[in-house]
Amino acid sequence: CGFDFGFLKKQKKDVKKGFVVINIINESDDEPVDGMIEFLNVSLPPIFIEEGNRKIELPSGKYKLKAMSDECEVMIRDVEVRAEETKVIFFNMEGIEKCGTLTGRMIDRTTEKPVFPKIEIEDIESDSIAVDKSTGMYKIDLMPGTYTIRAKLEEFADWIYHASIEESKATIMNIDMLKKGGRVSLKNVNFKSGSSNLTKESFPILDDAVLVLTANSSVKIEIQGFTDDIGDANANLILSKERAESVKDYIVFKGIDEKRIQTKGFGETMNIADNESKKNRAKNRRIEFIILSQ
Repeated sequence: CGFDFGFLKKQKKDVKKGFVVINIINESDDEPVDGMIEFLNVSLPPIFIEEGNRKIELPSGKYKLKAMSDECEVMIRDVEVRAEETKVIFFNMEGIEKCGTLTGRMIDRTTEKPVFPKIEIEDIESDSIAVDKSTGMYKIDLMPGTYTIRAKLEEFADWIYHASIEESKATIMNIDMLKKGGRVSLKNVNFKSGSSNLTKESFPILDDAVLVLTANSSVKIEIQGFTDDIGDANANLILSKERAESVKDYIVFKGIDEKRIQTKGFGETMNIADNESKKNRAKNRRIEFIILSQ
């Protein structure tokens, strides 16, 4: 006769399971975020949590869970899973601030050629500032906030300005250095024909000049006006003075101390081109800044 050895087989014990609902939240804005859960005390593969929420089934027991997200700091929590029960767990994680970028050109505003001043930013090492020696462009990554930026170079006025850095955004700030005796031509500053009224197209150019003067707060300037030789010479002299005054009025309105500004008109006496063509006459009708002191 035969024998049944089935009684010798060990019966596999049923594994009791429960559920865990995992929520990953960025505390900065209380919004769910994608993340990953690692099991620190058992050999289970990581689990991806899409859009900050997922329900998973686990054998009953105690687990140490590590939550990770590109947007947040790492967080570890313990959870106990009980058979046929559902446990809800929240990872309210601290958001990671992402850097912004400060970038721009560094030039001698008179020659428009690159210069390389020493840049100082409080609590920031100067060697963390990347500079392209061929173009004069600089770049530095900064945490969000407001910074005082200083640029110093021998024979130039100190350049000082305040920059607001936003997360994951580039802030463009050009460092325009001014030297005593330098002459800055304001291209595309135009007036209505025969008058001292500025055209709207001139405003962005003058706004840029205001930024330069704000950053170079020790500088005093003379605004000089010039015309072509069309019309009466004396009338042109008066018109050039009035146009220089209009530029001054705009700059003062934008916040520059009028004590820093002188004006002078030269009419048609200092043309830089002949007046034989419209193009050359346009060159002669111009506004220039002279740096008086720094």
